[in-house]
This record gives sequence, structure tokens and C-alpha cells, in this order.
Amino acid sequence: MTVCTKWLSKHSEWGHLVLRVVLGLVFMIHGWSKFNNMAGTVNFFGTLGLPAFVAYLVMALELGGGALILLGLFTRQVSILGTINMFFAIILAKLPSGGNYEFDLSLLGMSLALVFLGSGKLSLEKALFKKEL
Repeated sequence: MTVCTKWLSKHSEWGHLVLRVVLGLVFMIHGWSKFNNMAGTVNFFGTLGLPAFVAYLVMALELGGGALILLGLFTRQVSILGTINMFFAIILAKLPSGGNYEFDLSLLGMSLALVFLGSGKLSLEKALFKKEL
């Protein structure tokens, strides 16, 4: 093993942090855009055959859940919801419209990775509860 490989393997918690911060920010940005145009968001969800309250749930999940993931609080629990959210985004919105689901698939994969990995050492979960939730 090279010195670089040894150092990287000793500091793998930084990988958790990068994954959490990027996924959290992306979810927050998407949630914020839904929040800023709730009428359009509700209308779009209606075209998918979904009731209006689902648009509000998805917006809250992306905005609030993204913040929780970024901070490393309830990471596994929120990431399960994020995985489900992205699965249905692909199935209900992307595939029927002809594709362009690569980005959504990436977010699904990142969410699922955090379900298995948890928040990591560099998280508020670890600092506040001395363990991962």
C-alpha cells in the first residue's frame, strides 16, 4: 500500500462528508425551487395524477431532509425517504417523458449509499449522540 492509499483509507470519513454535503445541497436546491413555485409544482404533480399534498411533502422532504442530510442528522432515515422519492421521480416523471433520468438515478444511488453508510464520523449525529442514528 502506498502512503497516499494508507492516508486515504485512514480518512475515509471525509468521503461520507462529501457525499452528505453534495446530496444535501442538491436536495435543498430542488426543494427550494419547488417552494418558490408551489403553484407550478402542485400543477406538475397533478399532471402525474398525484394529489397536491404530495407536492408539499416532496418539497418538505427535499428542503428539510436535504438540510438534515447535510448536517448529518437522521441521515439513514431521511436517506430512505430520499431513495423512495427519487425512485418515484424516475418511474412517474422521467421514464414516461422519454428519459433524462441519469441525474435522478445518481441522486437515488447517493441516497441509497447513505442508507447503508450512515452519516459518518463528521456529523452532528456523532457529535450529539456519540453514535449514528
